[in-house]
Amino acid sequence: MATLSLPGAIRYVRGILRHEIDKMLEVFKDSQPDFYASHFAARVIIDRTGTRAAKKTATPAGSTPAPVPVPA
Repeated sequence: MATLSLPGAIRYVRGILRHEIDKMLEVFKDSQPDFYASHFAARVIIDRTGTRAAKKTATPAGSTPAPVPVPA
């Protein structure tokens, strides 16, 4: 049940960041440009692909599985 509530909680926190904290940082845009830029750079999310191999699917009866390539 807790897992199901995560998307709503994430939206709520993201809203606080975008609509409140980001607006408070506007005063630093000219006086502290490095701090201002680093705040937004730290919030960039890099969506990387998984590092695990995909799960093998069951082969239907009577069919031959595809050969697995062997690294050289």
